[in-house]
Amino acid sequence: PPVITSSPTSYHRFFYNCELYNQPLGWSAAATTNVTNFSRMFEGCLDFNRNLGSTFVTSNATNLSRMFYNTQDFDNGSSNSILSWNTSNVTDFSYMFSQISTSSFQRAILSSGAWSFFSATDTNSMFLGLVDQSFNNGGQNIVLNFGTTGRSINLSNMFVAQTSINAISITITFPVAASTINTDSMFMNCSYDGAELDLID
Repeated sequence: PPVITSSPTSYHRFFYNCELYNQPLGWSAAATTNVTNFSRMFEGCLDFNRNLGSTFVTSNATNLSRMFYNTQDFDNGSSNSILSWNTSNVTDFSYMFSQISTSSFQRAILSSGAWSFFSATDTNSMFLGLVDQSFNNGGQNIVLNFGTTGRSINLSNMFVAQTSINAISITITFPVAASTINTDSMFMNCSYDGAELDLID
């Protein structure tokens, strides 16, 4: 893997379309500590499925858009280390896991205590187009809490056609002072068989 000797602020399209790349990064925390933009970092890396591990730091990240778009096999190396990512400053999650072409990605990132959406303004198409339509948050309850800060939030197409969503329940909490919330086609063509769907403001 490339050796990072400085502390960049962006990895935008860093491995873009490296179709055969599947090497462990082996980076220290310093390589990602200051990064705000991870957008499209692994987009098109068809074979990439490595455990990014606890040294992959996202605490300053604001943009994760299309980070794993069309990676096909990505499941964080079958590790739950990705659950501990600090996403409290991320505003853009759009298309992050879109077009993963197998049933690979099943980490429970939407569970209570996992990823934060307190700053999120865009989760548009986050799981759109997973080709076999199998995302189910690892079989765990889906808890999306957008915090209390008023803002516009776009959730359109987030779970389109995910016919295997089978979490026990889905709870979505919106800010009371949110100016606009777009949920257009959020669960379009889903075969939801959970116990309940709660929308809270």
